[in-house]
Amino acid sequence: MQKENIHALLVFIKNKEVNLIRKRFDKRPIKTHLTLVYPFQPKNIIIKKLQKFLKSQSSFEISFEGFGKSKKDYYLYFLVNKNKDKLLRLHKELYKLLGLKFNNFDMLKYIPHISLGIFDSKEAIDKELKKLNKKDYKFNYLIDEVSLVTLGYDWKSKSIKNFKLK
Repeated sequence: MQKENIHALLVFIKNKEVNLIRKRFDKRPIKTHLTLVYPFQPKNIIIKKLQKFLKSQSSFEISFEGFGKSKKDYYLYFLVNKNKDKLLRLHKELYKLLGLKFNNFDMLKYIPHISLGIFDSKEAIDKELKKLNKKDYKFNYLIDEVSLVTLGYDWKSKSIKNFKLK
């Protein structure tokens, strides 16, 4: 768990089924989201740069389909399928704009996803994956807004600014 407030650029995702899964396995109070940049400390000038850059970006649709898991810490993910390349490009461009290198202490490399939960063991996560894979979970989502948020040590988020894409 983090010890101080940090910032992230997130896309909040609204989907009833995913929220129900997360409610069972992810006790963190943060809303369902896809992370673009995490963690960083913004400066006032950066907000203006972000606004100008994101305003010039076109909105696009992605799809979530399939699940993955981390090898460390037993995180369960709902993975991006359609337009994953556009999301990866946006992620890289945002890091470049902010002058950051990918430094997420929870992941070795960026994988576009929604975190569904954290499990205690390999057996527990494998059991849930088996259940989830029996159903045809997939949905499309329009990326048309990115939110700059502060994350507290307790994972509560506070929105600072929302940036609309064109």
